[in-house]
Amino acid sequence: MMASADAGATGGPDVPARLAAVRERIATAAHAAGRDPADVALVAVSKSHSLSRILSAHGAGQSEFGESRAQELDAKLAQAPPDDVRWHFVGRLQRNKIDQVA
Repeated sequence: MMASADAGATGGPDVPARLAAVRERIATAAHAAGRDPADVALVAVSKSHSLSRILSAHGAGQSEFGESRAQELDAKLAQAPPDDVRWHFVGRLQRNKIDQVA
């Protein structure tokens, strides 16, 4: 969702538009499967993206984000993101990083 390097370092206006497009695709797929789109959680993987891009997505209504590196998650948490952001750890976790994530 937010992996494109051409989007700019500040988040830019494309983040809300891209989120809206993804949500529309999710809604279409959910309806086709006979599910309520509200029952589907969109976790935006924010790996390698700045807090400003995360805040841009948050401003567009995204509150769930995923990280695959413990150090990057720690760094983003240290920058004090909004309280309603819910973080997910995605991917493999090395044993020596468990305390950072738990």
